[in-house]
Amino acid sequence: MELLTQEMWNADMAPALRRGQIDVAVSLCSERPPDLAEEVIRTERPVAILAERHPLAREAAIAVDALADEELLLFPRELAPRLYDVLVGICRGAGFEPRVRSESFHTGWDLLLLPDVPVVALAPESVAGGLVDGVVAVPLSGGTDMLETRVLWHDDHRSPALEAFRGVARTVYGRQPSVTS
Repeated sequence: MELLTQEMWNADMAPALRRGQIDVAVSLCSERPPDLAEEVIRTERPVAILAERHPLAREAAIAVDALADEELLLFPRELAPRLYDVLVGICRGAGFEPRVRSESFHTGWDLLLLPDVPVVALAPESVAGGLVDGVVAVPLSGGTDMLETRVLWHDDHRSPALEAFRGVARTVYGRQPSVTS
C-alpha cells in the first residue's frame, strides 16, 4: 500500500473525493456533503494564537469578547466555508463582528511574521504544539463552539486500506491536545 498525501483546503476535498483524486480526507470543520461518509475523530476547543508580547498573551484564558478590538487573521471564506463560519461565529456569539484580515495565518507562521504582526488568529488547541518562537496559544474562556476534525470518504469505496487509515487516524487524532502558553 502506498500512502500519498496532498494538502488542500476544505472546499476542495469533496470534489477531489468525488473525482477519485483522493480516497480519504482529514479535515477540520469540514464541509458536510450528504453523498460522503464521515467520522468525527477529534473534538477540541479553539484557542487564540498571538504574539507573546501581545497584552493578552499573559492571560491564563481570554474571554472571546476581549478580542472585539483585535484584528483577526483569517483565510478567505471560499477556501473553507464551514470552518470560516464557525470561527467568525465564535466572535458573533460573543457580541461582535470580527475585523478580519483576510489571509491564511499559516503564511505568517511559515514566514515567521506572526510574532511581529499585531493580530490574533483562532485555531484548534492542537496547533499549540507547533508554534514558532514568539507566538503563544491562549485558551478561550466561556462557551465557544468546539472544533471537530473528521475523516471523509466515499462509503461505496471501502477497502482494507481505508479501514486501516481510519483506525490510525482515530488513534493519532484521538489524543487530546493540551494548551501550554
